[in-house]
Amino acid sequence: MKFPVIIAVRFGSTRLPGKCLLPFLDGSCMLDEIIKRVKSSNLVDLICIATTMNVEDDALEDYAIRNDLKCFRGSEKNVADRVYQAAKSLNAEYFFEVLGDNPLIDPFFFQVLYEAYSTNCNLKYASFNTVEYNFNDKTVFPVGVRIQLVKTDEFIRILETNNDYFYEHATSFFYNKIDQKDYVLIENFKNNDCEKFNLAVNTIDDFYLVASVINESTNYRWENSVELYKLLK
Repeated sequence: MKFPVIIAVRFGSTRLPGKCLLPFLDGSCMLDEIIKRVKSSNLVDLICIATTMNVEDDALEDYAIRNDLKCFRGSEKNVADRVYQAAKSLNAEYFFEVLGDNPLIDPFFFQVLYEAYSTNCNLKYASFNTVEYNFNDKTVFPVGVRIQLVKTDEFIRILETNNDYFYEHATSFFYNKIDQKDYVLIENFKNNDCEKFNLAVNTIDDFYLVASVINESTNYRWENSVELYKLLK
């Protein structure tokens, strides 16, 4: 069984507008890097760009068309509804979610999440613990490398909260449910120093640093990205 990947992304950003399509020196962009990493997994059947109805995001729909990807356009502020409606449009019972400012995702995580699903067919949510939603004391992975696996209908519970924070930061809703067996957060037992590192791209300095990491990388593993990040920073 394979699952679709939904990439939640928009062109607007207060700190770095258009960052998802900013070109690296070789002419590729962050979305190119994300999609290359996603396609390296044999557990993905299709990729969908979930963006907004804003005119500026026409560029992302054009990108999807050029690259033979699905595209769903929905609410700008209610990300939970946008992602949920995208998944429904794909008739997906489960989907992987990736964020559009995380070009250093580790594709091996698809396999780890799939194994979590395989051992619990009632799984509702699985991901890798990070400090983005600091609701627990589990050891963490660096921000910017995680992938998430979600049962589509679980998003209905987020939408029923009528909570703007959960609408914008949808999967944070699941982080306070990790004591329930159908919600899984995978801990990082290899390196307890990772709370210091944010490999997501939010500023132009982040962009240049991540571009350098990508240029120097010999593989897609998160440990390699962290070591290069530390060296280059």
